Amino acid sequence: MRDGRTLRLLYVIGLGLFPLTVAAQQPARETPKDESAQAQGEEQPLAFFVSPGVLRNGLDRLVDEIDDELEFDDEQYMAVRRLLRERVTGFLQEHHKELNHLANTYFEAYYAGEPPDSVYVADFADRALPQLLEFNEFMHELADGFREICNEDQVAMIDSYMAGFEVAVEAGQERLKAWSEGYFDPETEWRGSPAFRAAELNRKRELENRMVAASRAKIEQYRSGQAAGETPPNDAAADAAKPPAGAADDSWEAYVRAFIARYQLDSEKQQRAWQYHARYAEDRDRYLRRKLDDMSSIERMYAEAIRLEGEQKSDEAARMRARADAEMAKIENNVNEIFERLKE
Repeated sequence: MRDGRTLRLLYVIGLGLFPLTVAAQQPARETPKDESAQAQGEEQPLAFFVSPGVLRNGLDRLVDEIDDELEFDDEQYMAVRRLLRERVTGFLQEHHKELNHLANTYFEAYYAGEPPDSVYVADFADRALPQLLEFNEFMHELADGFREICNEDQVAMIDSYMAGFEVAVEAGQERLKAWSEGYFDPETEWRGSPAFRAAELNRKRELENRMVAASRAKIEQYRSGQAAGETPPNDAAADAAKPPAGAADDSWEAYVRAFIARYQLDSEKQQRAWQYHARYAEDRDRYLRRKLDDMSSIERMYAEAIRLEGEQKSDEAARMRARADAEMAKIENNVNEIFERLKE
């Protein structure tokens, strides 16, 4: 793996795309004005934005960067370009107001002549953390879109990039959570401090090393799987690819077992079937882990519906239960989409 290029792509695809979305905001004149603030002489926030044409050109250059590494054919290239334009635009439309606020808050502190206090930083972190988590989910959904377009070798590279990206997101979460709890150190975390540059360089190097290590580990997983697939087929290899004995036989495993029995697959094809199962089951489990907070919220909705039913408030209970059902249906539909990819 070419670590330099891999890191560059990680920054461009993920860490570079986030500030691009911050920059591509709606013009300030489209932001509703706070008349009361104007009357009191308060400053109105300015928006950061680029034109749709600049955004499209930036995304097209991003496609070129990815193409250099993944070597798309013409059809893949156009499909990826359409995917990025559609998904990034959608993300901006949904989040541009909050991203605009965060951008202004960040740069106000960045260019100030003295460090912000811990309360200011904590407020920023409290608002930035949900956006980081939303962006993380967006990137995983974007990666799913790439997987539908790419071949197996390209998917392996995409998964390696995402492994590195997840490390970066975890580091970002840790830092924002620390700031949110008041642990902002102006000596090493404010750009005007003499110690900042060395501390930031060390943080960056450590993060890059962890990102590269995670990407390498993911690639090695694929290489190990390919090597196993190239060995002469035998029952032991097929058995090794199966889920552990005694593990819960969920509907996905039941589907694979039925598929193997229906088509009487030989050992080599059985092994490949279980490898596909493992890949998509990992995608499913990763998605569900990202949705743990949402599922906890849904559980609370169901509990509230039961409480309302006990108080004979049937209409309110029905509305609460319908809301919970709708939210759960969204999660189940996304899981079913992953299952459909396994069946393909």
